[in-house]
Amino acid sequence: MRDRQVSATDYWSQSVDSLLVALRSSTGGLSAAGASSRLSEHGPNVLEARETASAILAQGWLARHIAEPGVRKV
Repeated sequence: MRDRQVSATDYWSQSVDSLLVALRSSTGGLSAAGASSRLSEHGPNVLEARETASAILAQGWLARHIAEPGVRKV
């Protein structure tokens, strides 16, 4: 059986073995060398900071939705 690329949209329909092959991993996780290689290739696994709404904007949003809970405003 030939392994195929696993799409991010259908991973749930794949067997564990298929996913492990596609991800180049194992049930024991990555080896130290494998982790080091991926870190060099892809960089650290971190989330980028995003701007957040100010407290004043959040308060205004809450006030509109509490005042008219049945009305959806976008």
